Amino acid sequence: TEYLYEPGSVIKPLTLSIALDNNIVDLSEKIKIGGTHRVNDKYTITDDSYFKTLTPRGIIIHSSNIGISKIAWRLSGKELYDGFRAFGLAQKSGIDLSKELDGKIKAPYLLDYPTYSANSAYGYGMYVNFMQLVKAYSAFNNDGIAVTPKIVDYLSDNHYKRYEVNHEVPSLKACSANTAHAVHNILVSVVEKGTGTAAQYDGLEVGGKTGTAHTTYKGKYVDKYHSSFYGFVNDKFGH
Repeated sequence: TEYLYEPGSVIKPLTLSIALDNNIVDLSEKIKIGGTHRVNDKYTITDDSYFKTLTPRGIIIHSSNIGISKIAWRLSGKELYDGFRAFGLAQKSGIDLSKELDGKIKAPYLLDYPTYSANSAYGYGMYVNFMQLVKAYSAFNNDGIAVTPKIVDYLSDNHYKRYEVNHEVPSLKACSANTAHAVHNILVSVVEKGTGTAAQYDGLEVGGKTGTAHTTYKGKYVDKYHSSFYGFVNDKFGH
């Protein structure tokens, strides 16, 4: 809650969800990728693997920076900004710990620029804390509702009387149930055959997304990374 970082590719499922909710992408369409995409003289987007085309599903499974940028460019800056806010970015998650930092995302007018929208689409140029993304990813396992994380369920006294703990930050309607179900299935595929195969576990349904983001030193990106994985796990009883 007290450490902010640029999350990297774990933001891509959020970007796709925003696009799906705004009805500007079809999961069956093929999007031209290629190995690199030059945005301007100073900014070229690259992917780790070469694909001629990918569907939005493939873009998440193979973690294509180019693909998710092209999806983000279909959104206005305000649509992208409002979508990130709906998932709980740039605001406290509401977990019952002190000193939580809000984080930061680019302003809507900046997200109208291709450089900033592409960067944000794959998790750069923004700052989040771990609990914010735990909350955001819960939406993909809960019909689109991003649940406020909590440590304490209730307090009780010596007479076993329970006292509820009030959470100042409510759960959020992050995306539609249909979008949540679609992205849920994509994240399961990420673990089955994409970048998250190390998370497989026999007898459990595991879905999630990996992220590897450069860290900065004295204002410049260096060859050190924050690596993370966010997702969900379900047993056959629905727990």
